[in-house]
Amino acid sequence: MNVMDLYGRQNGLDPDADFRELETAAEEHADAEHAASQLEEMKKVLLAQLITGMDGKSVAAKEHAALADPRYADHVAKMTAARRRANIAKARLLHRRGLSDMRRTVEVSARRLAQ
Repeated sequence: MNVMDLYGRQNGLDPDADFRELETAAEEHADAEHAASQLEEMKKVLLAQLITGMDGKSVAAKEHAALADPRYADHVAKMTAARRRANIAKARLLHRRGLSDMRRTVEVSARRLAQ
């Protein structure tokens, strides 16, 4: 079996394709990270809004009621799902970088063997 077949490139290194793959993965990671960060930043804002709208005698009682509010639970669920998507996108980006490095190494090795 040809060494290049093992790594998904029958015609050798394609720097343009590697760049496009890395660029796409980086953009997907940035978008997912942005969405997760935005939801994380809004967590305290939502909690404060819910506390303000709660009836209760103490701030602690209002906070307890706000934390039990379905809107807060829904926000936390969306926030953790967004963070999961960002983590997956980061893993894909790191995988693409590693794959690109590996492909370069294979190409250099193939050139040296051909000499």
